[in-house]
Amino acid sequence: MTSHPHAFNTKALRKTVLDMAYAGSTVHIGCAFSIIELLAVLYRNHLRYPYNDPLATERDYFVLSKGYGIMAQYACLRELGWLKNEAFSNYFADGSDLKGLSDSRVSGLEVTSGSLGHGFSVDVGMAIEAKLRGTGQKTYALVGDGEINEGPICEGALFAAHHNLKNFIVIVDENGFQASSFDVELDDGTVKKTFSLNRPHYALQIVPGIWRELNNFSSGAICLVLASELYQAADYIPIAFQDTVSICY
Repeated sequence: MTSHPHAFNTKALRKTVLDMAYAGSTVHIGCAFSIIELLAVLYRNHLRYPYNDPLATERDYFVLSKGYGIMAQYACLRELGWLKNEAFSNYFADGSDLKGLSDSRVSGLEVTSGSLGHGFSVDVGMAIEAKLRGTGQKTYALVGDGEINEGPICEGALFAAHHNLKNFIVIVDENGFQASSFDVELDDGTVKKTFSLNRPHYALQIVPGIWRELNNFSSGAICLVLASELYQAADYIPIAFQDTVSICY
């Protein structure tokens, strides 16, 4: 937390991100831009770093689980004075300390993240450790909206709820740019409508009497179907096509 109300200017942080991307001829600008305001508020008003020390034993923990947005956090660490200006012109170069993913060897970064979902789980571990020691430390995890598809997110959330980790705060960056999606085409016999599902916390309820088709699955997309009744082949009409029989379901 900083005492300077005008610190972490979002326009200046975005310029730093662009300068880094240009210097390193790299990408991941969008996923960094989408968390600029979130990080500015966290570092300005919430995260505690006694004596401005990234290694203070009583500090709060912040984990950028969506590690590909690391340029935004690097920009904030420069505001705190923990990273020097010359390091930014060397971003993503051979031998540079500033890599394209969160690296725990950099002061101010708690974990090495980038494998989606893993940073969240590590932060849960930090939260229960702080709770057991009674330190009063808070732990913050920033995850992407597409990242919450990952199994470790579900397992970590169940663990946090089971152990009543009130010091564990999750922030979801809902930028709508996750990589996986598919389309659902619904047909009631009169009107056809297509819905694109690209957010893991959204669902589509299909009532009886509606025909559906699933199309345009992107790589890695998964469709979770929850049905009120078990499938019974006898409930559907066989349709014959050139000596083959398909069961519509």
